[in-house]
Amino acid sequence: MFGLRRLARLSFAAVAAMALFAGDVAHGAPDRHTEYKEYQVKLRDRTLRIPDRYLDDFSRIPSWLRWLPGLDDDLHSILMVIPASDVAAHVPGYVTRNKIADEDLHLIVSVLTDVELQRSRYPSWVRDIWRAEGLYKRRFFREDPDTGFYNVLEQGKDDRWWDMLTLNPDDFPLYNGHYAVWLGSCIASSGENPAGVKRSCSSFVLYENFHIHFRMRDKNIRHVKKIRMYLVEQLKEWIEKGEKRGDP
Repeated sequence: MFGLRRLARLSFAAVAAMALFAGDVAHGAPDRHTEYKEYQVKLRDRTLRIPDRYLDDFSRIPSWLRWLPGLDDDLHSILMVIPASDVAAHVPGYVTRNKIADEDLHLIVSVLTDVELQRSRYPSWVRDIWRAEGLYKRRFFREDPDTGFYNVLEQGKDDRWWDMLTLNPDDFPLYNGHYAVWLGSCIASSGENPAGVKRSCSSFVLYENFHIHFRMRDKNIRHVKKIRMYLVEQLKEWIEKGEKRGDP
């Protein structure tokens, strides 16, 4: 499949392009009385039943991105979009709109092999950050005043790119390098943009052998942990419906 660290950088740019492509289309709040159909999706040996409205945005996703090589080979992964209003209903404080469009949550949902799952649980770049090795030999930290998290940057490199952590590695042990101490890879815009978005972060969450990659922007960066919890709960529901005994 794909290299997970490479995916974090690649899909960040790809999903950002998808957001720009769909930026002039806004979702309305879901009607609580509306019933939605569900679409059965099979990824490797797992089956999900997903509301089709989370897949409707495929009509607005360019074909080059929808079938990006390495994302869906042999049906390992699928692209999805969850409307901002749905996210806000489960993540208190989630900001639903920027200056030009809704802050919908763009996902890449994948089923991993055992080897890929192990690499995701204990990412090599988290170990490198703590040990000041590899790309992080000259790393330094600063506390993010908006979130209270810690940003790790590389000395002498473009300071518009950084990784966000729950802890300062200089003050705490590594805890086996589990991905939960790493919240995302982030970028700051170099100038004004129509959406008024200053920062964006790309992150992921694991559940069983599923990997959910997602992107949040600007003021929603502080909600990374809550977004992870929300996505896991959604995934559990999709799995339960898709793999229910007796389902065709």
